[in-house]
Amino acid sequence: MKAVMYHYVRRFKPTLPYFRYLDFENFSKQLDFFQNEYNFISLDEYERVINQKLEPPKNKIILTFDDGLIDHYEFVYPELKKRGLWGIFYVPTMPLSLRKFLGVHLIHLLTGSIAADVLIKQLDSIIKEEMIPDIKIKEFRDETYTNQINPPTIDRFKKTLNYFIDYKYQAEILDQFIEINHINVYVDDYYLNDEKINVMASNGMVIGSHSVSHPVFSKLTYDEQKSEISSSFHILEQIIGTFKLKSFCFPYGGFHTFNNDTINILEEQNCSFSFNVESRDITQQDVNHKRQSLPRYDCNEFPYGAVELSPETGQGNTF
Repeated sequence: MKAVMYHYVRRFKPTLPYFRYLDFENFSKQLDFFQNEYNFISLDEYERVINQKLEPPKNKIILTFDDGLIDHYEFVYPELKKRGLWGIFYVPTMPLSLRKFLGVHLIHLLTGSIAADVLIKQLDSIIKEEMIPDIKIKEFRDETYTNQINPPTIDRFKKTLNYFIDYKYQAEILDQFIEINHINVYVDDYYLNDEKINVMASNGMVIGSHSVSHPVFSKLTYDEQKSEISSSFHILEQIIGTFKLKSFCFPYGGFHTFNNDTINILEEQNCSFSFNVESRDITQQDVNHKRQSLPRYDCNEFPYGAVELSPETGQGNTF
């Protein structure tokens, strides 16, 4: 069984000339490809695989969508509903509870709006050495964004602000970038809200946790990790009621982004399963013994899944 991960699914917006995303038409073509080549697992069958530890069917696809984006209500949900399909939507809860942007998405807005050479000059003028204590962590340097093709400048910009920076500086630094570049930030235009999540959940979609603030969990203490996980589940339960499937998805993904504390907390929270990012099929071994780090492909590893380049600039930055 193959799990497939999506983020932005939309059409081109002139206000974001460098933004990279999966064009909706290609998303639709990719669903056709999966239908013809593999077929989709039903929610009932998937529940039986997880709850009864059955062997995952080799020729089936499960669809997952990260970050609680408005794209998922405007483009993805109507298409899945039209086709009689379902998906798991992993929602970070800070945009719901505080109506605040996540740092990871401010970085996307910056790299989607401003040319890379401009951003890297600003980065060099703003960031001080003491702000980036994790720049020497080899896993962060070598194992991040391996499934993405980014210009070196954008790769450095994103690694510095997502992975290397001390979190106590991140919000202030990103606010400086947003102000300098006159970026408009509208939470309601970017994220799902309670009402939209309820509509999706009431019509067969599964809602899962993607933490509160989308941090790199391996950078957090045990207590910080526990708060991120338990609070996010609590907030989502207040919105949708009881979870049909209690599930979690690691922010960023990859084995360098979480640790044994994360796995133990998910077990303590009675989380049924969690998704990582790892390019291979889900096996019986995973269902039996590694259900808190099930592997998942990026959509760009299949036909029609490549991100779209700007029609105006011919450039783009991956998420």
